[in-house]
Order: sequence, then structure tokens, then C-alpha cells
Amino acid sequence: MAKARASSRRSISTDTRMLIGVIADMETTIGFLLAGIGETTGSQQMEKNFMIVTQETRIQDVEYYFTYLCMRRNIGVVFVASDVRKLLAQVISRVTKTIPIILEIPTKNTIVQSLDHKQQMLKKIH
Repeated sequence: MAKARASSRRSISTDTRMLIGVIADMETTIGFLLAGIGETTGSQQMEKNFMIVTQETRIQDVEYYFTYLCMRRNIGVVFVASDVRKLLAQVISRVTKTIPIILEIPTKNTIVQSLDHKQQMLKKIH
């Protein structure tokens, strides 16, 4: 039984699956992890396909990790939270590869801001 389990496991170097990368705030990243996108081969950040960005996270670390995800052969899509995307605008503009596809995703904060803006506009009209 143990041999069957061990033989069915694939090493990361021979794996042909395409993964999703996520760079976002804690709530958004946890949502994606609960949906099953998390992939990790160790405890170091570079061994994961996701990064949680907080107020304390250095911009250089986010830029470096984004560049690293884009260089990985097994990353097909990178979801970047809209507020993090603003920090990465220059780095994203330098990406010339077609894969991974880079998609901006809204977060709770950006959705709330958008709704507040809509309500203010409606108040001005009425």
C-alpha cells in the first residue's frame, strides 16, 4: 500500500500541471487556498505558489516574488490583487511572455471603495 502511494506521487521537477499563482492580501489568498490552488514544496516563500501581502511586506519582496512566479515554467496564471497590482505596475509592464497570464482581481477593499464611489455619484445625481 505504501509503495503504491509513493509511486503515485509526482516530483515537482517532472510535474506537467500548470499552477495558479496568487499575490494578494490575507483574505483573498486564503480564499484561493481554500479553493485548492495552494502548492508548496517547503517552508520557504520561493517554494510556494502564493504570497500574502500585508502592510509590513516590502515592495521589493513583492516585485521579486512576482518576477519569480513569472519565470516558473509550471505557473500558467498569476492572480494579482488590484491594490498590489498598483505596486507592481512597472514590473508588470516589463513582462513580455504570454504565459503566465496576469490577471488583476478585486479585493474586499477595492469592491467597497467602488460601491462607495457609486453611491456618492448617485447622491450627486439625485
